Amino acid sequence: NGYTIGLNQVEQDGSRHKCMAYKPHNISELSAFVAAIRPGFKSMYKKFENREDFSWGIPSLDNLIRTEELPVSFLFFQEQVMAVLNYGGFPMDECYGIIKENITPSADMGFFVLQSYNFSVNRARLRTAKIHL
Repeated sequence: NGYTIGLNQVEQDGSRHKCMAYKPHNISELSAFVAAIRPGFKSMYKKFENREDFSWGIPSLDNLIRTEELPVSFLFFQEQVMAVLNYGGFPMDECYGIIKENITPSADMGFFVLQSYNFSVNRARLRTAKIHL
């Protein structure tokens, strides 16, 4: 029905119409929608709105991000990014600082995380190679 009065970020006509098209099924989807309409997610928004499956192609990473309420691997929330950085080998107590130093409000968080993950995996490979030499 499009009643979004008082719903942060969704009060304007454009975002209200997007919300009506997406039709969130639960509070997790509604929260993800609010994150998805931000500028940094613009290139992936249609895939999200159409509920197309999205995967990083790394099953254990996808399983870390997906939940029963939101079964896609889009990265919407800072806590998800911190979990992925930690998964990639960064100590949890450093993850928040990494995000704050490297991500602007309009940045594509998913790209940053994948780059960080690749860096971390390569760093781990180097450590392993040094140990086995």
